[in-house]
Amino acid sequence: MKISEINNWQQLSVERRKIIEKEMSENIYQAIEMEEIFAQCHQETSGCKVSIPLHSHDFYEILYVCNGSPQYLLDSSRYQLAPGDIVFLPAGVPHCPIELNKLIEPYRRYVLWVKRSFLETLIYTWPELEVLKNKKYILHTNGDCLEKLHNSFKNLSNENKFQLFCWEAALVLETGLLLIDIQRVAMNISEPKPEEPRLLDQILNYIDLNLNNKLDLEQISHKFYVSSRTVSRLFRLQLNVSCSQFITQKRLIVAKNLISAGKPLEQIYNLVGFGDYSSFYRAFKREYGISPSQYRKLGERLP
Repeated sequence: MKISEINNWQQLSVERRKIIEKEMSENIYQAIEMEEIFAQCHQETSGCKVSIPLHSHDFYEILYVCNGSPQYLLDSSRYQLAPGDIVFLPAGVPHCPIELNKLIEPYRRYVLWVKRSFLETLIYTWPELEVLKNKKYILHTNGDCLEKLHNSFKNLSNENKFQLFCWEAALVLETGLLLIDIQRVAMNISEPKPEEPRLLDQILNYIDLNLNNKLDLEQISHKFYVSSRTVSRLFRLQLNVSCSQFITQKRLIVAKNLISAGKPLEQIYNLVGFGDYSSFYRAFKREYGISPSQYRKLGERLP
């Protein structure tokens, strides 16, 4: 799903989205693609009835929180967000907001997508921006920089929305300036620490460290001396997926990154914990709508 289709998607009711997702047999957020431009920006709103699963992208994603204060899962660490916060996500990083059902007001944010090739060109031209390349972080902004960054995201979103004369050139130029501003802020503000570890955080970290081993509900429950029902409830209430679904999502995201890195397909399934290639193939196609080999070819075409 490309940005040109997202506005229509956002206007649909939750019930209609579920029907379409079922018909498509794929995860909408996993299927997001960029248009054929270097950068694009839009605004999204998620209400308390919406669930956004763990996912990753083939491009950089930068979020600016306008309203709502969701908790955010970045890899296996959990952070508390607030209006004005910026989430900087390199390609391939698993992420999602969690517990949206507990929000008092909708989670509204600006979403900026940046192609890897564009960012790499900036870094080649100005090597001091190398710090942006693979670093993921969350920034709590404040004071003067808060208003400036908010206006930058708003301007980018308007360029994308209204598409006036030379709007694509304006997107590229303003994105470059915004990346510099974000880096300046990051150099002067300490990164927030993750939330104090809870049982779910310990389980997520354990899953990360053991993706290539046998993982299931019973084994995890035994490891943490709790009942299977307790673990299932944690995943359902906080992530809105089953434990097994989450493990599969995480394994497939790691598999995507290995495919992009050039690892042979016949080795990847074992590295991420699938018993055989056929089960890996089925899970991958069910989640992303294409086969692992098709995904590899798609990556080879991406600039």
